[in-house]
Amino acid sequence: MTKYSSLSDYELTVLLKAGDRMAFTEIYVRYFWVLHSHAYKWMRNREETRDVIHELFLALWEKRDSLSFERGLLSYLSAA
Repeated sequence: MTKYSSLSDYELTVLLKAGDRMAFTEIYVRYFWVLHSHAYKWMRNREETRDVIHELFLALWEKRDSLSFERGLLSYLSAA
């Protein structure tokens, strides 16, 4: 069994594109608070910030097969 926390972002994105839910979960765990902290600086509302981050991850899952992560996963998530 793969230990997802030890995988690189690149490896996670390959698995994500293949529909691997555990890879998606690892991406969520790895980046939720990083993104939350970044977005909260702009929004200054924790509930709205949380909602926006959840919408981002929902879109990530729904569009996973058509996304491009050329600049890296965190770069993609931060820009989105």
